[in-house]
Amino acid sequence: MVNDNLVQNYRRNLPHIQVKGCVLFITWRLAFTLPNNLNTKLRELREEQSEKSKHQSDKFQKLLNATYAQKRFYLFDELLGNITDTEINLCTKPIDDILPKIIREYDNVMYQLHSYCIMPNHVHILIKPLPQEESELFYPCNMIMRKIKGNSSRSINSALGRSGKLWMEESYDRMVRNEKEYERTANYILNNPVKAGLVEKPEEWAYSYHNNGLV
Repeated sequence: MVNDNLVQNYRRNLPHIQVKGCVLFITWRLAFTLPNNLNTKLRELREEQSEKSKHQSDKFQKLLNATYAQKRFYLFDELLGNITDTEINLCTKPIDDILPKIIREYDNVMYQLHSYCIMPNHVHILIKPLPQEESELFYPCNMIMRKIKGNSSRSINSALGRSGKLWMEESYDRMVRNEKEYERTANYILNNPVKAGLVEKPEEWAYSYHNNGLV
């Protein structure tokens, strides 16, 4: 059966699903080699999931997949916040204003911007993709990410006098399905620098934003 509300549904290393009018939580990071301890912990979670899923029903395995995908993401994000020795810091001059400008550039053009938080080595945004101009087709997530990552890569590399890959190709995105999940996700984004020990209160972080007028 064809789902007329479906905008995207594909999988690379991670699943990417988008429907019309949805709010998306998207995370992506700089291209750098992950430390061994992170890869080890992620592998342990995969092995734990595999063991629990043995001889279980398809319904149980789908629930388990969603649960462990979330566990891996939160572990991954927490440990990313503790990594301080990457080549590039997105929150230092002369590049600290590049991503905020580019993210805001597409606000009310390709999406409604609800929240963002730029961390030293990764980025979170909460957006609602809009219909394309004079069309009922919504902007797909991968097109939005190509614009943001492509423009920011060129600008940051130019400002730093470097060349080469800036971002990891894969990004994590998840549909926000209800108001409770929306509130939890927005709070998670804004509290990211607090959890990483960069500030004591969310409002002290200069590289985050939330539009309180959007739900």
